Amino acid sequence: MLSGYLDPASGSAIISGVAAGAAGAVVAAKTMMTKMRLRKRDDAPDAPTTSDIVDESLQ
Repeated sequence: MLSGYLDPASGSAIISGVAAGAAGAVVAAKTMMTKMRLRKRDDAPDAPTTSDIVDESLQ
């Protein structure tokens, strides 16, 4: 049987590590989702911009 003692500092360090890992995973997921959305927008056909509309009306 394996038994041990974790003092408060060790327990706090373990909890901090788990929290930091979870926060890092959330940031990585949000970054990946943002990049996927931007890539999807880049694949869409370009909509006319205001300068394109003004240029057409001047001709």
